[in-house]
Amino acid sequence: MIGNAKLSPRSRGISDLETRIARFARYEEWARCEPLRIEERVSPDLWARYYKLQDEILAQMREAQVLTLEIAKALETSETVPS
Repeated sequence: MIGNAKLSPRSRGISDLETRIARFARYEEWARCEPLRIEERVSPDLWARYYKLQDEILAQMREAQVLTLEIAKALETSETVPS
């Protein structure tokens, strides 16, 4: 919130940052926020299946991007078909 990133609240000129930060701190204290260690609650086999599927999806997305570039190139060189 207080960093110099382009879209951070401070960079965008949000005026009541200290109030907002204090509000978050009070909430975290009230809610006793702790990270969920979900990796410890699910079998390693299930995680392996998930990551394998995720890798397959990402590979297909890369293939789709290559095809998108081919389609764009084909569209640039083709004539417009009347409707």
